[in-house]
Amino acid sequence: MKYNNKNISRFFFKSQYCILLIFLSVINSYGQDNFTYRDASGLRTTESPTIAPVSLPATSYDITQALPANFVRDGSVDYTTYIQKAIDTHNSVIFPNFPVLINTNGLSLKSNSVLIFKDKTKILFKPSNLQSYAILKIYDIQNVKIFSPVIVGDRLAHNGTLGEWGMGIKIVGSKNIEIHNAKITKCWGDGIYISNSPKTVTNNIVLQRPTLDFNRRNGITITGGQNVKIIDALVSNTSGVPPMCGIDIEPNNNKAILDNISILNYLSFNNQISGLQIGLSNLPGPESKSLNINVQRIVTRFSPYGIILGGFREKYAGAKVISGQIILNDVKIHDGTLPIKIGRNYHNGPAIKISKASFFRTNGGKELLHTKEMENFKWRIQQRSNTSID
Repeated sequence: MKYNNKNISRFFFKSQYCILLIFLSVINSYGQDNFTYRDASGLRTTESPTIAPVSLPATSYDITQALPANFVRDGSVDYTTYIQKAIDTHNSVIFPNFPVLINTNGLSLKSNSVLIFKDKTKILFKPSNLQSYAILKIYDIQNVKIFSPVIVGDRLAHNGTLGEWGMGIKIVGSKNIEIHNAKITKCWGDGIYISNSPKTVTNNIVLQRPTLDFNRRNGITITGGQNVKIIDALVSNTSGVPPMCGIDIEPNNNKAILDNISILNYLSFNNQISGLQIGLSNLPGPESKSLNINVQRIVTRFSPYGIILGGFREKYAGAKVISGQIILNDVKIHDGTLPIKIGRNYHNGPAIKISKASFFRTNGGKELLHTKEMENFKWRIQQRSNTSID
């Protein structure tokens, strides 16, 4: 073999890739034991220029009035039944200004409703051994607004070891849902999970300034939905069971309807595998699919992969190529072993357009541009037919 520049680059890339696979294998083998939590509390700025002002209803029912006499304010007594009744009875409710304990039934919301959380409001999920749960359930409804919800899952006190589907907020088959300033931590599965239902395509979902920390599977998962917008998200310390990504867009099968997903001004911090994963290997099939994802400004820190664009099987029986495009603009990856990974057989996927991307490495306490890795990445991009980088 002649050792020209391309062969050297291929050898360098393959060596890096093998090292990364070994590294990730170790992570998956040891899981949480190998994870170091990093405090993300100081990463939020006080103001966010991309957040539009919102108005609260003029009158709302204070759920405190629905609690029994001599109620406690320390979150030690289960008030699920009282709170659920208030939600069922009133269109706009204000939660008590103290922690409340919610049992494994969770809270089911209704159409045309508003939930308001005060400064000290906090939902504490009662520990269980359930493999799957949802603390706030938004199922086949529409026109819901939630302001400043704080939800704490049971991962630190969970009574079992099985499952990975304990969700903080679960949105299924719902339309016109706004969630503002959510803070969701320590769930057994995902902080927020978005999917379609058998009868309804989820549509027009807005997550404004969500904060997801130390959830076990993903910060935010999207398996289905149209016109989903995530603005100013901070997702940190996702660790415990794969995929362990900050945001994971991953349809389950060819029947999934998923399109027009926007992620604007996203900060990923110390998520164990990746800041953003787009895994579309289950989407190709006999039904034609068009998928458009628009990511504008993403910063990832302390994840081995900054972004994963998952690969595809080599062949799909009777499958059609997925049309549409994935736009990644203004990308900054800090200290990633492989900053952006694009999987095999990506010719089956939508076009990828990357612009304004920068990779950084910390050396001696200073962040420096990792120009060599950028050169290698650009070379890898040039070998593909449906990817480009500016």
